[in-house]
Amino acid sequence: SRPQWGRGREMGCISSQLEGEEVPDDKKVKPKQNAQFIIDNPGKIYENYDIDKKDKISSGSTGYVCKAKQKKSGHVRAVKTIPKAHVRDMESLKREFKITQMMDHPNISKHYESFEDHRNIYVVTELCQGGQLFDRIIDQGYLSEIAVAHLMEQIIRAVDYIHKQGVFHR
Repeated sequence: SRPQWGRGREMGCISSQLEGEEVPDDKKVKPKQNAQFIIDNPGKIYENYDIDKKDKISSGSTGYVCKAKQKKSGHVRAVKTIPKAHVRDMESLKREFKITQMMDHPNISKHYESFEDHRNIYVVTELCQGGQLFDRIIDQGYLSEIAVAHLMEQIIRAVDYIHKQGVFHR
């Protein structure tokens, strides 16, 4: 049996359009017919989500992530709060959001929507509860060859998908 660790999503794929290169139309990212994307929500995050700021999932140099419940549907998501003061290139970040919103692959965390207010940018993504791969290795002390092969398969499939969309992983 294969390990169930969030289907490889703990790798945290971040995509960026190839700079200076034209991507042919047949290679550009196109949303899937069945994909459910809400792009650049002009509303207010707190009108749409109940965010549990006391229960931070993670935090880093660019912001922090909390669980949130969408008020209309009840879906539980992750919301990353990025202080605008930490953003060096807003246009690059917005371009990255547009690209990640169109990714539709089982080993890439879904980016549902983003919000902005005068202080922060909020990114609503799929909640991945498998934990960090590094932490799992430290806790167990090692991974079996079968587990490593399965993880590598997930990573390679995700990177292959991204490359076929005319995007590279950095």
